[in-house]
Amino acid sequence: MRSNSWVVAAATISLLGACTQRDEPRSPAPEALRSEAKPGADREKTMTFHSFSAAPLGSSEPVSLAKYQGKVLLVVNTAAHCGYTPQYTPLGEVDRKYRDRGFAVVGFVSDDFGHQAGTVDEVKACSLEHHATFDQFAEMHVKKGPEQHPLFAWLTSQPGLPGDVKWNFNKWLIGKHGELVARWTSDAEPDGPEIAAAIEAALK
Repeated sequence: MRSNSWVVAAATISLLGACTQRDEPRSPAPEALRSEAKPGADREKTMTFHSFSAAPLGSSEPVSLAKYQGKVLLVVNTAAHCGYTPQYTPLGEVDRKYRDRGFAVVGFVSDDFGHQAGTVDEVKACSLEHHATFDQFAEMHVKKGPEQHPLFAWLTSQPGLPGDVKWNFNKWLIGKHGELVARWTSDAEPDGPEIAAAIEAALK
């Protein structure tokens, strides 16, 4: 019995370590918005969030994001070992607060910044610790470059709201028809008044 108690204690410590925070620079100030035309701009105008697919966390089989049609979404690039990881808690609260009104938080795990993503098990344990039960998708590249996921290429090139992803826990508000409504940097609190007002407006 004594041996079993030791195993349980060790497992508990391991799970609690899943959300350890690593130091990183604060998010740089966003670049000035640019509006220059890009190749394929006409095609991009017809695309929405619902045009893309992604693999759920722990899976390798992509699913269509069209399953979120009709919902307002707060999209976040997440990581289990980031200084912003505690934002999982308010993200979970916001998800529960508006869920019955046709809203959802959606996380996309990324290892692009400081290799802070964590393993699938660590992300799941971290989410449980912070009571963040919203959907999350498997690790992908969100930063501009040849490996950037098409969804994030679209999110970062929309007219009026362009700009590369600067760090973990950037946020994008998606309207009911899959259009990009607003975006915020990592520093923006998920349950802050600005994001809350934008969500309320999109839900009307």
